[in-house]
Amino acid sequence: MHSAQSIQAHIDEHGMPDKLMFSYHGTPERYLHNGDPYHCLCHQTTRLGA
Repeated sequence: MHSAQSIQAHIDEHGMPDKLMFSYHGTPERYLHNGDPYHCLCHQTTRLGA
Protein backbone atom coordinates (compact mmCIF):
# COMPACT_ATOMS: atom_id res chain seq x y z
CA MET A 1 0.00 0.00 0.00
CA HIS A 2 1.33 3.46 -0.95
CA SER A 3 1.96 5.78 2.02
CA ALA A 4 -0.80 8.19 0.95
CA GLN A 5 -3.22 5.27 0.78
CA SER A 6 -2.17 4.20 4.26
CA ILE A 7 -2.82 7.71 5.58
CA GLN A 8 -6.23 7.81 3.90
CA ALA A 9 -7.15 4.40 5.33
CA HIS A 10 -6.30 5.65 8.82
CA ILE A 11 -8.37 8.82 8.30
CA ASP A 12 -11.29 6.76 6.98
CA GLU A 13 -11.20 4.56 10.09
CA HIS A 14 -10.36 7.11 12.80
CA GLY A 15 -11.25 10.54 11.37
CA MET A 16 -8.99 13.44 10.44
CA PRO A 17 -6.22 14.06 12.97
CA ASP A 18 -5.44 17.57 14.18
CA LYS A 19 -1.99 17.33 12.59
CA LEU A 20 -0.06 15.04 10.25
CA MET A 21 3.68 14.63 10.73
CA PHE A 22 5.86 13.49 7.87
CA SER A 23 9.43 12.30 8.30
CA TYR A 24 11.73 11.24 5.48
CA HIS A 25 15.37 10.21 5.47
CA GLY A 26 17.83 11.93 3.21
CA THR A 27 19.59 10.38 0.23
CA PRO A 28 22.40 11.72 -1.95
CA GLU A 29 21.21 14.03 -4.73
CA ARG A 30 22.86 11.77 -7.30
CA TYR A 31 20.27 9.07 -6.47
CA LEU A 32 17.56 11.42 -7.77
CA HIS A 33 19.59 12.22 -10.88
CA ASN A 34 20.17 8.49 -11.45
CA GLY A 35 16.42 7.79 -11.44
CA ASP A 36 15.69 6.77 -7.83
CA PRO A 37 12.03 7.77 -7.27
CA TYR A 38 12.30 8.18 -3.47
CA HIS A 39 12.58 12.01 -3.54
CA CYS A 40 9.53 12.38 -5.79
CA LEU A 41 7.53 9.82 -3.83
CA CYS A 42 8.18 11.76 -0.60
CA HIS A 43 6.83 14.94 -2.18
CA GLN A 44 3.86 13.09 -3.65
CA THR A 45 3.02 11.46 -0.32
CA THR A 46 3.12 14.81 1.45
CA ARG A 47 0.91 16.44 -1.20
CA LEU A 48 -1.65 13.63 -1.14
CA GLY A 49 -1.63 13.32 2.63
CA ALA A 50 -2.01 17.01 3.39
